[in-house]
Amino acid sequence: RDLCRALAVGGVKGDVMSGWIRGELEVSRDNLDSALTLVSEDVAVLAPPETLGECMDLVCHTDGMNLVQSILDVARVTHDVIIVDAAGRISPATGALMRAADEVLVVIDETILGLTALDLFLNYAKALVHSSDRITFLLNNYTGTQLAVGQIEAELEPAHHLGDRPW
Repeated sequence: RDLCRALAVGGVKGDVMSGWIRGELEVSRDNLDSALTLVSEDVAVLAPPETLGECMDLVCHTDGMNLVQSILDVARVTHDVIIVDAAGRISPATGALMRAADEVLVVIDETILGLTALDLFLNYAKALVHSSDRITFLLNNYTGTQLAVGQIEAELEPAHHLGDRPW
């Protein structure tokens, strides 16, 4: 939602997502295309649902897993790359997305809170993706420095055995 707000995406486009959540629309190529807002020639953003309640239904309700999978199935046919910003939320829907992902990109920082959250997230993520080969870390340059990557790796590697690839 924050990304969409920053890009001024939403409004009328959010009614398609809301229709999917309420069961009023079937997910199809046509209504997926109508729900997307072009940000540039090659980039489009899927608007969030119209209401916070519908957002909660999508993210927290187990029916959201099936809806997310349907949207992903159609989007994979029509798009080369799909990036999902889960905004640090863990839910049935984000779990379904992580299981289906070719790559799970995790934005990290070197704060104590960030490391604690990352440690807990990795316990969850590794169980979903079944291979640390599909997990990659991206350091938030706004809050962290490249020097911190080695420190983060030293802190987490003994517990998670990720190897060199994610770093």
